[in-house]
Amino acid sequence: MSNRALIAQYKCWRKTGENLALVTVVATEGSTYSKAGRHILITSSGEYAGLVSGGCLEGDLAQHAADVIKTGCTKLLTYDMRDDADEIWGIGVGCNGLIKVLVQCLDEEHKWAPFDTLAAAIEGATPKIATLVTHSNNPNTPVGTLSLHDANGQLIHGPELPPPSQLPQTIKHAADISALHWEITPWPRLLVLGAGPDAAPVCDLALGQGWDVTIADHRPAYIESPQFASTDQSCLINPANLHNELDCAQFSAIVIMSHHLDTDQQYLQQLADLLPLPGLRYLGVLGPAARRRKLLDGLIKPAPECAALLRGPVGLDIGANSPESIALALISEIQAVLWERSGSSLGHHVGLA
Repeated sequence: MSNRALIAQYKCWRKTGENLALVTVVATEGSTYSKAGRHILITSSGEYAGLVSGGCLEGDLAQHAADVIKTGCTKLLTYDMRDDADEIWGIGVGCNGLIKVLVQCLDEEHKWAPFDTLAAAIEGATPKIATLVTHSNNPNTPVGTLSLHDANGQLIHGPELPPPSQLPQTIKHAADISALHWEITPWPRLLVLGAGPDAAPVCDLALGQGWDVTIADHRPAYIESPQFASTDQSCLINPANLHNELDCAQFSAIVIMSHHLDTDQQYLQQLADLLPLPGLRYLGVLGPAARRRKLLDGLIKPAPECAALLRGPVGLDIGANSPESIALALISEIQAVLWERSGSSLGHHVGLA
């Protein structure tokens, strides 16, 4: 479940006034489904949103969550599944990893802390560093205390516990406090320029990842199509006036796909004039490499920043040959770029002897 979907479920459950349990992954070793800083929410009846494992630990966590909700006492749990140790839990996960989680009660009396603050930070537009106290002998800073710093290291919420340079990481502060530090990254904001039929699976996949999606086109019949009803914004724009009609600085990824050379040229010219945009990490245009070169050659003046950023053809090489598979290749590439990954396989094929 994406952070966006998790927060939506949180807001829905919060309206009922029912107390919840927040589960935060605070440490891992070896191979684990989730890494430090991941959250799930659990109700007193055992219903949960999000995963810290592939569903194999959540049942046991639900029992602990019910106890935490009842007593209000925070729990730090360790699940050691290395080697054959996971047989202790009777689930035979075989993940060969260790995972530690902190389970906290969320209630109206305490203003749903700390998740209400975390949710606001996740929904924000700028990165932040979160600090969650995981061990404490200091009554003024109990386990579960949260603090937030902005990207410049300025404290914006909670006690002053300076984060380390490497994240995520659990470190000891003085002799009586240990805390997990991790980065909160806003979910991606994608702008799709061109509302043709093949843009729909791109938008759908991005929305499914919890991204914010804006679709824009100069053709009313295209932009008003029901297939784009679920996007966050649908904008009828003039391609030659893009910079005045949309704040392009808000987007982390932009894809040009009007399938009309002159229109794509206008879009690219507008974007080239705006670069550099600090938050823009991905810029792509559909079509072969020759089309990309033609669009760059058509710019009014040389734009080295645009040439360096612009990708075309777009997408990872997965054998895509349909609108749906092309969308998968494209969204996968954007994901890899935004998270600074290679997009290569995590394993390798082992042939049979």
